[in-house]
Amino acid sequence: MTDTELDEVLTYWWPMVIQKAVTDGNTWAAGFAKGIAKKARNRRWKPTTRQAEVMQSMVDEMRPARPDNLELVDDTPMSPDEIALQRVRSCFARAETIEPMGR
Repeated sequence: MTDTELDEVLTYWWPMVIQKAVTDGNTWAAGFAKGIAKKARNRRWKPTTRQAEVMQSMVDEMRPARPDNLELVDDTPMSPDEIALQRVRSCFARAETIEPMGR
């Protein structure tokens, strides 16, 4: 597990993993998840190979299944300027849907 993957797991997925383990009543999984969260407070800590495998397995259970029939609609590469322009247009499109607040 790379540092980037570990950061994603601990930041995004791990709170949900803990919540699911506690909600399901799985005492071993809840204890493991809470223990990992506690160890992860130390920025120098890295999971062992086995810990990383179990962590990845727990996260995989949380991820929604991806359908096999996904099709790429447009694979034309975009320049950084085109990407930025698309983001700006998207922001303006969302802003137009917001109802103004009454005074």
